Amino acid sequence: MQKQLVMPYNQPKPLFWQILVLVAVLGIFSLEYLVYTSLSFLLLVVYIYYAYTEKKKLRLFLLFCIFLSAFAWAKFMHPQEIQANKDFYVENFDPMQEYNLCGKIIDVQGITDRRLRIILKQVHLIKENTLCTIHKNVTDSQKEKIQFLQGNVILTWDNAPLLEKRPLAGEFLNVKAKIRPFYGSLANYWEKQNAWYGIWIYGGRSLPFTFGKEHYFAKIRENLRLAFAKKLFAQEKELKKTLTYHHNQAKAILLALLFGDKFYLSQKTMDIFNASNLLHSLALSGQHLSLVGLIGFVVVCSVAFIFPFLYLYASKRAVIFYVSCVFGIAYTWFGSAPFSLLRALAMLIFGGVLWLRNKNITLFDLLLYALLFFCLFAPLSLYDLGVQLSFLSVFAICLILPFLHYIQDRLYQKSKTKRKKLLFYLFSLFLISTIIQFLIAPLLILYFGRFSWFYVLNIVWLPLLGFWILPCTFLGFVFSFCELGSIFLKFAYYPTEFTISCMHTLMEWSMQNDFYPFVQSLYPMGIGILGFYLLVLCLFYGFSSTRKIHTFFVLCGMVFLFYPYFVRNIEEKEGIQIHILDVGQGQAIFLETKEKRVLLDVGGTNSRRFNVGRDIVAKYLTQNHAPNIDYLIASHDDSDHINGMYHLLQTFYIEKYFETSIPIKKESYAKKKLTKMLTIKNMSTYTLQKGDKINLGQGYELITLYPSIIGKYARDIDNANNSSLVFLLTHNDKGVALFCGDIEKEAINVLLQMEKENLINLQAKILVLPHHGSGNSFYPEFYEKVKPDYIVASCGKYNRFGFPDKEIVTYFTKKEKVVLSTADYGTILFMHNNNRISF
Repeated sequence: MQKQLVMPYNQPKPLFWQILVLVAVLGIFSLEYLVYTSLSFLLLVVYIYYAYTEKKKLRLFLLFCIFLSAFAWAKFMHPQEIQANKDFYVENFDPMQEYNLCGKIIDVQGITDRRLRIILKQVHLIKENTLCTIHKNVTDSQKEKIQFLQGNVILTWDNAPLLEKRPLAGEFLNVKAKIRPFYGSLANYWEKQNAWYGIWIYGGRSLPFTFGKEHYFAKIRENLRLAFAKKLFAQEKELKKTLTYHHNQAKAILLALLFGDKFYLSQKTMDIFNASNLLHSLALSGQHLSLVGLIGFVVVCSVAFIFPFLYLYASKRAVIFYVSCVFGIAYTWFGSAPFSLLRALAMLIFGGVLWLRNKNITLFDLLLYALLFFCLFAPLSLYDLGVQLSFLSVFAICLILPFLHYIQDRLYQKSKTKRKKLLFYLFSLFLISTIIQFLIAPLLILYFGRFSWFYVLNIVWLPLLGFWILPCTFLGFVFSFCELGSIFLKFAYYPTEFTISCMHTLMEWSMQNDFYPFVQSLYPMGIGILGFYLLVLCLFYGFSSTRKIHTFFVLCGMVFLFYPYFVRNIEEKEGIQIHILDVGQGQAIFLETKEKRVLLDVGGTNSRRFNVGRDIVAKYLTQNHAPNIDYLIASHDDSDHINGMYHLLQTFYIEKYFETSIPIKKESYAKKKLTKMLTIKNMSTYTLQKGDKINLGQGYELITLYPSIIGKYARDIDNANNSSLVFLLTHNDKGVALFCGDIEKEAINVLLQMEKENLINLQAKILVLPHHGSGNSFYPEFYEKVKPDYIVASCGKYNRFGFPDKEIVTYFTKKEKVVLSTADYGTILFMHNNNRISF
């Protein structure tokens, strides 16, 4: 009997045209990451020079041309803010005031927690007794007198109506609200979409109203979405109260799976999916188009069975391809064309064309065709995280498929039992999920600072989703006009509800047993990410049959990957670094010497979606550093100082936790959460009072000046602000910085009295203003005693309190000193060494 041959494992090498596509991607990314993309490009030049023996000069010339052309194309496509428009906004708008605004709707998207994101163009100010100037009833002469804001404006409508018609593309929208420029990371994100300003409205206050004619197809899509939503939630009499229940969240997932609309999904459900590493499954992608293509195939076969002469007009392949494309394009429109779905559609069309022409089809080819499509028609979309994860996930599948084929051949060499098929399927799913998580881990850490251990849940959820929930949801929508649709929807949302309940139970159990699903990682440097992916390519491709050049790339990858580690260990950290972090309306101060890392407060908001400790502070503290803190200190119990601590206690190693020795009458919600986490972590709580010192090494000490629980100035119970810890950072007994927490005039007066009796010293070169620079802490006599060279106010951009107070700013301006606000300067870093401060 002839022995069955097993093909040796061989990873196909990338072709030259494929390398050119990757070079185009580098050219686009060089718009913001010039150093790392240039280094990557040079490595490709080295590879081409040694890997190809023919036409080297021509190949290298093409590499340079493609790289420079892609850079120029991205530069051309990148919107630029016009200075005249910025001046117009400054002259005519106040970020703290509401205005009557009007604009034309481009798009409407449903996002989590009952929010709508409405994209407007031609936004302008409407004065009293005038119409929206872009409405058809307004004359051309009136339009010419109106100045429009540049580009698009993003309106976020929080707590929007649940089962009512939404504003539609093509309509005009009028709203009375505040309009503010984007700043920081938001500005960097939205400017690529030609958006420079944002409007935020909530619930029933200043509701927008629309008028004019909507786009025809937008109306059809909205009618279908609304009808399906009413079908799903028909039995829910009090939808607003029960929307967070697992039963209704399962229905909300079906709506998200079909339309890509996450409006009814709660943030708690999104957090569960995120912690379970299943968030990607809620995005419209190739899985949906595969099902749509299958439906097209069934339709063609059914019609051809009834009318066999159909194939006389076109081949079976052509009919299937055309119908699948029509279905795919229709569904892409149906799902509002997210980037992940456009990527899948591009791969479907390119694959269909090659299939019709009897060409060899590989998944990697299709992926690069789609990538080339994005480079040509939407180059700036490559900066979107969803696009990056979508392409990188498919690339991971491309890398692992040859290995799986090899394993399959070895496994089936003797027999092909059902048991082996099932085991191989489960093994493949686990391996693919692992490789995908491995490859996207640097991006997840870069954007979020953490990754989840629970990715293995993909093995259960993805088959259930692809083979049961998604088909039943489609059938439920198709037959929604009759009772059969309700039956299919029940088949879809009952297993979904069970899955959500199981994941919720798993999360609760893990939290109670001190096993947090997320791992806080070192925030990676760009050079480290480059080294990681270079080593991955070396592992799977080998780059070249020439061992020397392969060894060269491996060594480069190792050097790049571990370079941040060497920098961290050889870096000189003499003196102390004082970081006043930009945490919005709150306070977080990080002190770092060569021996100690101390965090005073972590900031915090009441948002369900944004956690300052997780999304700002943790990422900042892990920049090329392990997640650890020697001392964590809470100045007092206000949520804008401690609400972010909960996450740090979950994911960081913290040696000691300190808080004020003065209790307050009623614990805040943030304090209760903090106490609960301290109990779970079995951490002791240490209190500080006047005279206590924390040694930071190298002659630096953090001395507690206030409060006192014994003696003449003792305080038993106080309000939260006046219970704040006040610290003087000293170096060899000389004041460096004074941190005042949220103390107000009453506590400041106590400090002055103690200073007069020589009980404490207030003099310091840096003063972090009490209570974020509020007016009720303005105290000139106190400033005269401190004699600061630098004055800092930790407060948020456009905060409703008006911090720092104008009276304080005016006072120091007269003294020819500038009040440095985190709202204007972002994170502020001081370095003290040899009795000198650099800013």
